[in-house]
Amino acid sequence: VSRGLGDVYKRQALAKAAADKLGAKKGQHVAVVGANLLGILLCQLLIYQQAAPILIDAEPERLEFAKSCGVYYTMTADENLLNNVANVTGGRLASGAIYLASSRRNDPSIPFSVCAQHRDVVFCGFGEKLSIDFALPFRKQLSVYCVTHRSDNLEAAINLVVSGAVDVSAFEFRVQKAENAANVLEEYSAAARGICGAPQVNASAPRLQAGAYAFSRRPRGPCPRRCIKTDTETLWSNSSRPTWTERFWTAKKGCPKRSSP
Repeated sequence: VSRGLGDVYKRQALAKAAADKLGAKKGQHVAVVGANLLGILLCQLLIYQQAAPILIDAEPERLEFAKSCGVYYTMTADENLLNNVANVTGGRLASGAIYLASSRRNDPSIPFSVCAQHRDVVFCGFGEKLSIDFALPFRKQLSVYCVTHRSDNLEAAINLVVSGAVDVSAFEFRVQKAENAANVLEEYSAAARGICGAPQVNASAPRLQAGAYAFSRRPRGPCPRRCIKTDTETLWSNSSRPTWTERFWTAKKGCPKRSSP
């Protein structure tokens, strides 16, 4: 197994641990907050289990990509979120919710807001720090659980990917060796020079170290201006714990909107 695919298996194992802890039943609506790689894998798993995930994120571009991966309920985290969830669930709100700590751009109170009373909320991640106000879950009498990576789910995670229950074909895996670090950094710094299709560099990203791995979401369909407007996630791995940083590919100004695949 390649190191890049191995990291996907780890995230799939975490997704399964979160789904198992929530225990969603067939037909139940589950709110998933965070449209990153983990969130998409989790939604695909819930769909495979015949639940109905509602993927929520503050960035519409991520939700558009998630739709192309088979996630049919996607909602932007804005002032209309609660009404939108109520419309989908027939006014009952979600039967459970999962918050991804790796998507801290989203308010941690969202899963409490969109969840019905006396339900379960799961926070899952790899030890990220969060600041959470528990006033709302106290009022709604919600049960809150925390889940991190479980190695005993790795075999099940591999089976889910290999059998096609979850689809990672929309993601491109690249492995960069340490001696190619300069080329990789040049590629990402090209955005600062206004090169079309180059990803914007996150200033808070850690330095590239030996054995860095990148997951890039493949663009859906050609662009007449040779632009790319899609989401990319890059995993910078070091000898200890890997850290996720997330970037966006930007389209050249005036690029026409491309149709869905």
